[in-house]
Formats: sequence, structure tokens, C-alpha cells
Amino acid sequence: MSCLSIFCITLKKGFNMVFPGDSDDKIQIELSAPQWELLSASRQEMEESLARCVSVALKSGDAYQLYLSDEELDELICFVEDRADLETNNEKRQVLIDLADYLTGFEEGEGDDGFWGPGPIENLSEMTGSVYIFKVALADDASIWRRIALRGGQTLHDLHMTVFDAFDREEAHLYSFYIPPKPSKSRSVNTFREFPEYTHPYALEESAAGGMIEMFNAFFGPFGPQTSIDAARTKLQSLELVPKLRLLYLFDFGDEWLHWITVEQTDGEPDNGDYPRILERKGESPPQYGDNDWEDDDEDWDEDE
Repeated sequence: MSCLSIFCITLKKGFNMVFPGDSDDKIQIELSAPQWELLSASRQEMEESLARCVSVALKSGDAYQLYLSDEELDELICFVEDRADLETNNEKRQVLIDLADYLTGFEEGEGDDGFWGPGPIENLSEMTGSVYIFKVALADDASIWRRIALRGGQTLHDLHMTVFDAFDREEAHLYSFYIPPKPSKSRSVNTFREFPEYTHPYALEESAAGGMIEMFNAFFGPFGPQTSIDAARTKLQSLELVPKLRLLYLFDFGDEWLHWITVEQTDGEPDNGDYPRILERKGESPPQYGDNDWEDDDEDWDEDE
């Protein structure tokens, strides 16, 4: 399955870290999160040395920095161009062509002028406040759930990223949280969608994603309401959450993975460890796409053509 990913995914730590200044002949290349994830998803098809260069990208906010020699950059450009030549899906091919053009700009000294994709997400997360504990269960199978701990100063975007990891997902998509003003016994998805919506920053007004909106819509369908609230700017401690309050969490506006999130604690005492933290897992994570993978999409495109 091709792992084209349009939105950000948390960088997984690599090995043999290359830091700025390690070598004067390295070219610094700044990638958006979608660009880095697109390359990262293709590492198994790269030569080992090139795959290692991609895996040790340095995370800076929601952007990533690669340090490549002229030879490594040329090899990477050739790899992306070859992938584009082999791609049968026109939209995916164009994404790869755009990435190759962007990388070529660094060969020619253009640098950041060709930056592709929406800007980095401004996640207002802070490792402060009490510990909040959530139980996150699949809406269509409550026996599959995860227990997660975060600090009050962390955001709904942090919660989303932790759920993403806890359910072993592969490709990032838009998401929304629907939060009732007080505990509700309803389990109607339609009812919860009437509650305030906190969503991925790229799903807000067009200015948040610039010229990428049209392409995102082509892949994932139309965005949610323009009145939504930025999840990356919403700290947990600002939401007045109480134990037993249930939230609806929607991941992927196309395939619509629905989850019920129950607040279990809001006043826990933090320890010295890192947060967010996955505390408990129950049940095997289902595959993100099941039968709906890119190969099926390619067949649909072929039929349309």
C-alpha cells in the first residue's frame, strides 16, 4: 500500500543523528511535515544510506530538516522522479513531481522559496498542569480501547497525535473533536456533531492552508464547518472537562473512524516522566484502511479514465 500522507505525523526518533554543523559540505533542506512523511513512507524502497538520511531528519516545530551532500540530494531527487514516473494515479504523480521540483530548487540555490504545503502547525502545548486521563474506544467496537494520560497544558492536537500512535495508524488525516457542554447520555453521532467542534488547523478557513485546500479536498473531501475551533490552540485545562464527560472524536473525514472518549480524571498528580503517555491498551488495532487502500483507488482511477 502506498503511504501518501497529506498531513502531519509525529517524527519517530531515528539513529546516528546528524546535527547542523557536523559537515560544512551538507545542504540544509527544510521539509514540511507532508513532504517528510511522503519520503519517510518510501524509505524501504530507498538505498540504505539514503533511507538513513531521511530517517534522521531533525524536527523543528512541525517542519523537518535534512542535511544532505550534493550526491545524496541528487540521489534523492532521482528517487522521487522515478517514483513519479511509475505512478499511475495522476494526482499522486503530481504531488511527487512537485516534491522533486522543490528539492531541485536546493541544487540551484533557491532554498525555501519553493516550500510546498501548508505551513507548520502552531501547537500551543505546554508540559504543565495536572494529569488528565482519557479512555478512547472505537465507536463500532467498544472492546478495543486505549487509556491515555496528558497534562492540562497540552492540547487537543496532542490528544489526537497520541490516539493516532495508540491505534497504530499509518497515515495522517484531518480530525475533529465534538465536546458537549455537560455530560450527555446520548450515543448518537448526529447529536454529538451539533456540539462545539475542535478540529485540525488545516480544516479551518482557507488561509490556514493557502493554495493546498483544493488539493486536500481532492484527496479527502470537503472540510468541516468554518466555525470550528483550532484544536492545536485548545489546551485541555481550558475546556472545563469533568470525569464521565464523553467526547466524540472523528479521524479521517473520508473513512470516518469514530471514537468515544471518556474523561476519567482531570486532577492527577504528574510525575517526572514525559506526557502524553499511553497507559493501557485493550484489543488489537484494526488496519487503518482495510480493503480501502491505494491499490483500490488506482483501479477506480483507471476505470474513470
